[in-house]
Amino acid sequence: MYDGFINAAKEVFGKRTRIVIDRFHVAKLYRKGLDTLRIQELKRLKKELSKEEYAKLKGAMWVLRKKDPDEKDKALLNKLFEYSTSLEIAYMFQNNLTKIFDTKTSRSGGKRRIKNWIVQVENSCLVCYDRFLSTLKSHLEDIVNYFIA
Repeated sequence: MYDGFINAAKEVFGKRTRIVIDRFHVAKLYRKGLDTLRIQELKRLKKELSKEEYAKLKGAMWVLRKKDPDEKDKALLNKLFEYSTSLEIAYMFQNNLTKIFDTKTSRSGGKRRIKNWIVQVENSCLVCYDRFLSTLKSHLEDIVNYFIA
């Protein structure tokens, strides 16, 4: 989705070249926002919590990445979210965007849902998704055309 690659492809193959964005790279980009926040929050918590309490958060990275956490994983997430509401909100946004991509809908419906997601993230004051939001906005049509319906 990097404009340099897109422009180079169009220069080599012609301006009418269809740009295809694969879901793996889109997901990697928006998941990076949550991962960056997780690193920041765990550093903060390591300083603030006792060693015993911090040790209870071991494995948080993998649990945050799971699509369907089991009961043990949910307990770890709940413990983590007790200490970091910003992580809980970012986790919710990540899962909500994944649901949008997983739901069969019309292009206009998908575009509307993605735009609503963007507004919610912007209104949340989280900054961990800023880079992704910039990319998403500039490539919204390509993403909707490729992933929706």
